[in-house]
Amino acid sequence: MDKNKIINKHKVAIIAAFFLIIIVIGSLIALSKPAGSVFADEGGVKSEPAGSIFNSSFVDKGVIKAEADGKVSSVEKICEKSGVKVTLKGVVSDGIRTVLSIRFDSKNVNFEDFKLAKVSLVDGDGKKYEISQYGQGITKKGQYSFETAIEFKGSPSKKTTAKLNIGSINNINGSWNFDLDINPSSIESYKASGVYDDGKITLSITNVKITGTYTILEGNMKGSNIDIYSVLSNSNGDKVGQISGEMELNKDFKLYYPPLTKTDKFNLVIKTADQTKVILSTDINVDK
Repeated sequence: MDKNKIINKHKVAIIAAFFLIIIVIGSLIALSKPAGSVFADEGGVKSEPAGSIFNSSFVDKGVIKAEADGKVSSVEKICEKSGVKVTLKGVVSDGIRTVLSIRFDSKNVNFEDFKLAKVSLVDGDGKKYEISQYGQGITKKGQYSFETAIEFKGSPSKKTTAKLNIGSINNINGSWNFDLDINPSSIESYKASGVYDDGKITLSITNVKITGTYTILEGNMKGSNIDIYSVLSNSNGDKVGQISGEMELNKDFKLYYPPLTKTDKFNLVIKTADQTKVILSTDINVDK
C-alpha cells in the first residue's frame, strides 16, 4: 500500500504527545497512543507555522512550544557520504534533553525501515550524551527523503560547540560529522504544594520545574489499578495535556507537559484514559 505511514520506532524512552499513565500498585508505565493520533489538543500550544525547523509529526508539543518561544537554534549544515545526504536543520537544549531536527535524502535508503547506528553527541567538555529516541515521522513508500528528530538525554550546562557523528544509516557505513553550537536554556525550579487523598488515591506535588521544552511536576502518588490521562493549567487559563510520565520504585513520580507560564497556582486534573470522567482535580501552590 502506498499511503502515508507514521514511523514510531527506535525508542529507548518513548516520548509521544499523548500518554496513558497506568498506575499499577503504584507504578507508572508510559504508553504512547496508537499511530494516527499523534497529539492530544488541550490548547495552549499552537501548531507550528510553515517553514518551522521542527514538525509535530516527529516531535512532541513541548519542542513545538520551544520553537514558538524562540528557543530553537537554526543550524543548516549538510554532509553527504556514500550516496546519502544528511542535513542538520536545528537544535533545542534545555537542561533536560537535547533534540536535533535532521533530514535524510537518498535513493539508497528505505525510509520505511529506517535505522541509525554508531550515533554520538559529544560537547566541548568531552561529555557524551545517550540517545533516547529517533525515527518518528511520516513517510511513504518510494520516497527519497525523510525528516525526523534525534533526541538525547540531558544537555550541556553552558554554551558549547558539540560534535555529532552518525556512523551508519540503514547499514550504509560512513562518517556523517557535524559541528554545532548548542546554547541551552536554563531550568526554573520552584517548591510547590498540592495534596489530594480520597482513600483510593493519595497524591502530593512537591516541585515544579519549567524548562525550554517542558513543565515538570514532581511528587508522590499511590493508587489502585486505573488508567489515567492528566491536564495541567495555570491561573492565566493556559492548559496543556501530558506528554509523558515516569515513577520510581518509592512511588516518586515526574509528569511532563509542554512549557506553561509560571503563575502562583497551577491546577492538575486527572481523567480516565478516555477523558470522559474526571477522577480528581487539585490546586498546586507554587512559590514565587
